[in-house]
Amino acid sequence: MAAAYNPQNNGGPREKIKFEYGRPETLALKFVSGKNVDGRFGPQVMFTTTDERVFYLDYEDASDVESTLAGLQVQPGQPVQITKIRHPRGGGHGFQVHRVAAAHYSHPVDRRADPQDLVSDLEQSLRIAQNGTRPRAPIAIADEYRRTLPASGAPQFAPQIATAMDLSPEAELMYQSFVPAID
Repeated sequence: MAAAYNPQNNGGPREKIKFEYGRPETLALKFVSGKNVDGRFGPQVMFTTTDERVFYLDYEDASDVESTLAGLQVQPGQPVQITKIRHPRGGGHGFQVHRVAAAHYSHPVDRRADPQDLVSDLEQSLRIAQNGTRPRAPIAIADEYRRTLPASGAPQFAPQIATAMDLSPEAELMYQSFVPAID
């Protein structure tokens, strides 16, 4: 297959993205749907990223990726993460597509983190370890919340069910937090 034309590279070939199993690729697509092309291995669909890189998928994979992008309501230029996965049975493969917050997307040229950011992250981790402070566990937050409740116990989202069960205070709190989500 001939390399795709790259206007930013003086007509040279574009960088081709090759998906490896289990390795997510974060990119922003120039167009949400691909372009049908004839390749060395038969008909394929070419996708172009905003930084003029390209990747090729067969029709079935391209159709799956395009329908997932449509379902996620991804617009051109919005960053996504695409991961090639192996199906556990049958030996086939597929692609997982997830939205990525724009703040977490860096231009492919900036693939390596800034060393100063790494140093400051390491220093912060060392300070936390030396001070013995760490994020509070969810159970500690739930315990603190339970202590603020009236003497009658947990919030009464579904008192007819909660009173009928013999639950520990922690289990009752957890149960009561799930009731509104289930309703």
